[in-house]
Amino acid sequence: MLSKRLVIVAALLALTGCGGGGVQSVPGGGDGPTYTPMVSQDGITLGILKDASGVPTGVRISWTRVNVSGVQGYYIYRATTSGALPDGDPSAYSANRIPDEDADGNSMIEQFGSGTDTLTFDNHFSPAVNDVYYYRMTVVNATSDESDFSTQLSITIAQHTITSITTTPVSIGSTVTITGTYFGQDRSSDQVFFTNHGGSTTVEAASYVSWGPTQIQVTVPYGAADGVLGVKVGSATVYSTDNIAFKEPSLTSLSPTEDWVQHNEITLSGADFGPAPGSGGTDSFVYFAATPCQSADIISWNTTEIKVKVPAAATGLTVNVTVDVADNVSGAQSFIILPHTDSHTPTSGTIGTSVTLTGTNYGGTQGTATVNGVSASITSWSNTQVVLTIPNAAVDGNIVLTRSDAKTTNGVGFDVVPTISSITPLRRKAGEALTINGSGFGDSRGASTVHFNGGSGIDAATYSSWANNQIVVVVPAGAVSGTVTVHISDNSVGSDQDSVTSSSPLAVILPAPDITDIGQL
Repeated sequence: MLSKRLVIVAALLALTGCGGGGVQSVPGGGDGPTYTPMVSQDGITLGILKDASGVPTGVRISWTRVNVSGVQGYYIYRATTSGALPDGDPSAYSANRIPDEDADGNSMIEQFGSGTDTLTFDNHFSPAVNDVYYYRMTVVNATSDESDFSTQLSITIAQHTITSITTTPVSIGSTVTITGTYFGQDRSSDQVFFTNHGGSTTVEAASYVSWGPTQIQVTVPYGAADGVLGVKVGSATVYSTDNIAFKEPSLTSLSPTEDWVQHNEITLSGADFGPAPGSGGTDSFVYFAATPCQSADIISWNTTEIKVKVPAAATGLTVNVTVDVADNVSGAQSFIILPHTDSHTPTSGTIGTSVTLTGTNYGGTQGTATVNGVSASITSWSNTQVVLTIPNAAVDGNIVLTRSDAKTTNGVGFDVVPTISSITPLRRKAGEALTINGSGFGDSRGASTVHFNGGSGIDAATYSSWANNQIVVVVPAGAVSGTVTVHISDNSVGSDQDSVTSSSPLAVILPAPDITDIGQL
């Protein structure tokens, strides 16, 4: 028996070293694609079986048919450790035989083909990537005697690999080419992932242009950032050794270059801005310094132009505006965030009234304030609130703040209410001067008047002097006793006119009689 076994295995080893013959698939095998790497020794070849998407499904064994009379068939043995199938007698290792996968329940692969054909058998199982499998074969003669083991041959289940990716800077929506091995004939459920702005490779390709065993082409998705690329075939993902470099967005101009928050549209011009936020991702922003525009601030967005409003939370004087597309940040353009007053209280009052202005971006350093051009003292100053005092020389007009960088706010109107503190003297004849003391009269008379209220009332015709806190007026002919009213006409605020009436009446007296003679009767 031993001599027959030696003769047969010698024949197997000798014949497997010969060429010639066509490839014959043994029944029960040969029905799947195989990919390199393949290993060969003494005429036996091992190759990895993979499905259409590149997932390993088994090992293909090929050998040269033993062209000896009386050969029944072959046994194939598999082990997971080297040395588990030693040289010599295989009788103790039947548990390692591979079933022939046909319906007869016999592990022997029947002789097939003719002459020195190359025979092929596909060993289907679920190999794990990077696992190593060890194979030996035997041949069986007509009396069912089995030869000694053939030479041992091993194969490592190969992982798909990435050998290169597009290295020139790419943009969102452009095509990236991935070159490698074992990607599979078609994509099936396999995926390509890009790195996001947080550094995780989780952003799937926007679309798959082509997929083949050695090359994949995909469209760059919104949300992709500089970093590695991953190809997932089956349950295994491999990553590129090189980073993909993305084009930074180019911001070339802003118009206008200054404005206050939530006011006009600011137009950003440039290139490679990518799709609008929300179109497949949320990783693109416009920043005013460190403050991003919110969705409500974005008016429109395309690859070359963005229109936004300055975000409500933006602060700073002169700030940098940048466009960030998934962590790809443009160069900066300078922008001035103007100060702006939103409200003030009260809106009217006398000289010395404290007024609180509330707004945005006044700055942290105190500036100056005016009321209709007259400098006002400041009680407190913060970025969002200023408290000032209406100055002595103020009349109706706009309150304007000037920031430390000389940028001014919008004007908000204030109605300065005049006061009369006294009229002196309280007895006057027509043609004599009357002094009216108070505040809010204005530095010049303009169209303002003094009215004598006694009787049917009459306006003064002659004014000796007019200042913000004192008026000297000549009592007009025809004036009679009564109060005095100052009418302030402030042309700077349209038809607004303030009036104030004295609390004390003026006694308009007649001239004393002229006694020309006196004597005793």
